Amino acid sequence: MGRRQLTAVVLYLGVSAIGIQASPFTFVVLGDRTGDEVKGVFEGIIEEVCFLNPDIIVTVGDHIEGYISDSLGVESQWDSFVELMDKPGIPYWLTPGNHDIWDELSRRIFVRRFGYTDTSFIYEKTLFIILDVSTLFNASQIP
Repeated sequence: MGRRQLTAVVLYLGVSAIGIQASPFTFVVLGDRTGDEVKGVFEGIIEEVCFLNPDIIVTVGDHIEGYISDSLGVESQWDSFVELMDKPGIPYWLTPGNHDIWDELSRRIFVRRFGYTDTSFIYEKTLFIILDVSTLFNASQIP
């Protein structure tokens, strides 16, 4: 692409610092699976996640190859990814990366499928904030 893409932003804020006692829990952070994907590697990682049995999963983006203009192709890529992510039966939140959202069509597909681009959620009194930086190229562009 010529320009360096800003990586995903996932903020985890433990609220025990302000006197709210959170229950202990575990979470897994899954990274980028795009570029030169090797068949079977991500599937093996999902098997390890199943073995670890965390309470939640948070991703850092680039779940699909993307960068195609065929909406059916984009949907097919998401179908394959979601099938893998649903296998463990563990709640997950996706951070969109530049391979997930690269234009308005891909943004609409992501929002329709997952309901957000930027989001936050509280798990066991702990705040997680997910910022969509999929189309940004440096930190000064974050609103």
